[in-house]
Amino acid sequence: MATTTEIEHRRTQGLETLPDILFVTDEAGVILDCVGGDSGDLARPRRDLIGKRITTCPFGIGPRFAAAMRELESGAGSAAVEYKLPRGNGPAVFEARLSKSADGSFLIVVRNTPAALEDPEPVVEAPDPESVESMWQAAFDATAEGILILDSGGNYVASNKVFHEMWRIPSNMVRRGREKAVASFALSLLEDPDTVLERWANIQRSMSRSSDVIQFKNGRFFECISMCRRVAGKDVGRVWSFRDITDRVRAETRVRHDAYHDALTGLPNRALFQDRLAQDIGRSRRAGTNTALLLLDLDRFKTINDTLGHAAGDTLLIEVAKRLASRRREGDTIARLGGDEFVLIASGLRHKEDAAVVAEQLIEVLKPPIKIDTHDLHVSASIGIAIFPDDGDQGASLLKSADMALYRAKELGRDNYQVFEEKLNQRAMERLVLENDLRRAIHEKEFVLHFQPQYELKTGAMTGFEALVRWKVGKEVISPAKFIPIAEECGLIVPLGLWVLEEAVRVCAEINSKLEFPLRVCVNVSALQIQRPNFANEVSEVLARVGLPAKHLVLELTESALMDSPEQGSYGMEQLRKMGVSLAMDDFGTGHSSLKHVSILPISFLKIDRSFVANCAKRATDASILTAIVTMGHALGLNVLAEGVENKEQEKILLDQNCDEVQGYLYSRPLAEQKLRNLLRIDKNR
Repeated sequence: MATTTEIEHRRTQGLETLPDILFVTDEAGVILDCVGGDSGDLARPRRDLIGKRITTCPFGIGPRFAAAMRELESGAGSAAVEYKLPRGNGPAVFEARLSKSADGSFLIVVRNTPAALEDPEPVVEAPDPESVESMWQAAFDATAEGILILDSGGNYVASNKVFHEMWRIPSNMVRRGREKAVASFALSLLEDPDTVLERWANIQRSMSRSSDVIQFKNGRFFECISMCRRVAGKDVGRVWSFRDITDRVRAETRVRHDAYHDALTGLPNRALFQDRLAQDIGRSRRAGTNTALLLLDLDRFKTINDTLGHAAGDTLLIEVAKRLASRRREGDTIARLGGDEFVLIASGLRHKEDAAVVAEQLIEVLKPPIKIDTHDLHVSASIGIAIFPDDGDQGASLLKSADMALYRAKELGRDNYQVFEEKLNQRAMERLVLENDLRRAIHEKEFVLHFQPQYELKTGAMTGFEALVRWKVGKEVISPAKFIPIAEECGLIVPLGLWVLEEAVRVCAEINSKLEFPLRVCVNVSALQIQRPNFANEVSEVLARVGLPAKHLVLELTESALMDSPEQGSYGMEQLRKMGVSLAMDDFGTGHSSLKHVSILPISFLKIDRSFVANCAKRATDASILTAIVTMGHALGLNVLAEGVENKEQEKILLDQNCDEVQGYLYSRPLAEQKLRNLLRIDKNR
């Protein structure tokens, strides 16, 4: 629709003084403005015409105009109408030229002609482009779209200034007879000229309205609408309308990209990954090749995130994404599924073993440290591999298999890859059943505690006992090594750990009430427990409720659990130390063995892992390790206790090395509560 600015533009060209009258209407034929008609039969006050329909204006030309407008309903174009209007001294003859823009508005020029017409019926004819009036051309140039009019043979008829500006073609170049040169120049600007040329040739031959989007080499996009020009029912050519939609296309592209890509790393997200996986599986199925799915999870990412903050974690993820993408083969997809979980689709593999090569490359590319601020972070990853079609014939089943293999990689110490095996599926089902049974067992209190005594090595006096949880199902006893990892993973370790703490403290308090020299009780605590903000309060409440002094409780944490989140756990540990609770580092030597953390954490005990004790009498290296740990512990003012002592040879070596305390089968197996009382000669009912 023409704007007020466009109308004013026309007026500035002196149209008001013309003898003709120029009407601008909307698509319904309502007069928006008019100029000209300064004398004669066309002289009418402007205010009498604005807002009226052109078909009902005072000239009485409704039926003829309506017929001409219907002629142009199929699209932009031009038509002419001649008619007679009775007056006092004879009929006046008028000629009206109508043109329709791509937006549906009409430009109508009405002229009083001396020629008389015998036939009052409308005569519709194609206008002569060479003699288009200057005011018609001004309005034509004022439209927002670039317009090009061709005849049925593809020859040039007319164009407006916007067309020249959009295509950056000099106006003197666009003329009849220069069509091939103009077309060659225009096509040289396009991204895919051959395809566009083929589409346009088909459009030029068709009779229907066509729409197309063309892309330029410089990144611009035009929407192209082409409509057939019909006069008196005959095809006389086509009108081509061009609109620059670059901003719209870019906005739509951004929306599509954001919908299918991860906002942080720019990698494909889960939605796009699932689509790509389905496509790759389809191609592999048709070609008889393999598609490998590599599910990757960063090891101990939570520690970095919690310690250095989320901004550092985000920076790390961005760098990891770049490194992983650098190992992507052409045609592969690497996506971020969320958190620190990435996935790579390796398609078209001829051999299954090729997937292992890809996994090794991914692990290797992460080895160089990643510098964030002043920190050099060493990152590793666990990878689970599943291969189509053996490990799943659909995307969901393949991802499930890769997830099971990833879980196995983490079980085996992380920083490795594992390939899915059917037995993993069986293990996963057993694990699911075990988790459900574990929830029920915690609710129904199916657990019992056994207690393994601890002794001072030099004197042989009992110093305390370690509480060890057992899960008793009928006559079967399930090993803690089997259910504790599952309890930690699904969060059940928190309620289970609290029950163990309460029960162990109760037994210790009851036993100490009968002894002259009180013993201590050692209770294993998971990282999930120590990291809870209210854990120290829970311990304090249990001790107060049972009546056991804090100095008789030792909480044991594994070295790896402490190292997973040392800063977060150290706050709770410091609170416990202030309460008087002692802390021990369990299984020392099997994890990070960081002297820095051993020296700053508020621990009182080092417990040497049984693996070093087992062969200390046979291997000199293990004996040397024992010596180093004992010496280091004493230098830090810590009490050192060795686990798993089973024979006199081991006992003698530990004694020679001045180890403080011991526990193991040489002295006692873990005992049920009553057997512990029997050992101490304490009657529960006395």
